[in-house]
Amino acid sequence: MWKPVVLAAAAAAATPAFAQDKGGPYAGLQLGYLSADTSGAASIDGDDFILGGHVGYDVDLGTAVVGGELDIDFGDIELGDGAESIDSVSRLILRAGT
Repeated sequence: MWKPVVLAAAAAAATPAFAQDKGGPYAGLQLGYLSADTSGAASIDGDDFILGGHVGYDVDLGTAVVGGELDIDFGDIELGDGAESIDSVSRLILRAGT
């Protein structure tokens, strides 16, 4: 009895989606790990987890997709003996593809 329902659900899930618009806004959260290593006479190193978010927008041009994303991560990474620290890291990302 359930076999036709399961087969229909599997077929629907496996069907490719045609004519998808890949443009529009998006946002999300991210968790990462930052390791800062330097060399030289004043070697200041540190590492810790970072947490942040990102927002972006993509434009579907038909044969290509272009977009941009801004993300920022926050953490409290003490460098060396604790005299210096990294509190945040931000990036602006531009991309293009097919």
